[in-house]
Amino acid sequence: MKIPKTTEFSLKQIVEGMGQISNQIGQPQAEQMTPEMKRQLKEMASMFNEYGSAFADEQKIMDASQAIGEFMKLAETYAVTEGADVFQENIIKQNFQEAQKKVQQLQKLAQECYVRKQQLGVLFDDIRHVVSRYYKIQEPIPQPNTVDQKPTPTLPTGV
Repeated sequence: MKIPKTTEFSLKQIVEGMGQISNQIGQPQAEQMTPEMKRQLKEMASMFNEYGSAFADEQKIMDASQAIGEFMKLAETYAVTEGADVFQENIIKQNFQEAQKKVQQLQKLAQECYVRKQQLGVLFDDIRHVVSRYYKIQEPIPQPNTVDQKPTPTLPTGV
């Protein structure tokens, strides 16, 4: 029977090696944060709610797509009624039918985007709730309801 070779340790070696021993047996030791990492964490926590602003205002997408749809209907009516002859009227109608298909695609994508942005907002709020348990996160400042002034479309010259 062979006796395993033992290594002698001094108390100094044990104390110096304490940092390498995991706090929990079988689990790796967590990486230590550098001062730069801590500074970056503090900065990012202070502006956490700014990240959420990217998920706000999903209604603007829907409003814009509806406005485009309404504009296209009015533009087609105007172009057809002001068309010079029947031949031009047929071309105008054909062009606007193609454009109307694209408007429908745009509105469909806008609806999907609206739903996804709402989902993103909910997920962000969930994340903010968890993070706020450990870090000081300022509550989001509600934005005042301001009516956006939309530019007035101009009609083609000669109207």
